[in-house]
Amino acid sequence: METSWKKYEAMPENYYSIRDDVVKSAKDAGISDAKLIKLELGLEEIVVNVISYAYDSANRPILVKYYISGDRFIIEIVDYGKKFNPLEAPQRTNPPSLNQRPGGYGIFLVKKFFASVTYEYEEIEGFPANHLTMELTIR
Repeated sequence: METSWKKYEAMPENYYSIRDDVVKSAKDAGISDAKLIKLELGLEEIVVNVISYAYDSANRPILVKYYISGDRFIIEIVDYGKKFNPLEAPQRTNPPSLNQRPGGYGIFLVKKFFASVTYEYEEIEGFPANHLTMELTIR
């Protein structure tokens, strides 16, 4: 059953409220502790990147929706920042070396942890938006 959007300001201190809301719902859905860790890591990657990079100014919204559909726990994340498909961003799949810059593994891990990850640039609540959907199997 799909829920309505929850709106948060895209500010670092709000990450914890987003995480706590999603994790509580996932626990209530029966997600195992092992999968909760993966959910938290993937959620952190996406939400922190939206908070850090989506907007040029503060006080912009991040919308989050989470619900159960069949055997999946679905998380949808929306921002109204510049168009950016994280699934097409350069990724690293090899272990880091001392000679390379940090980063680039987040989306790789999100794709690995979740059963499905999709991106759309579409109108949400009347405005063009980045819309990422992540699906985690419940069992």
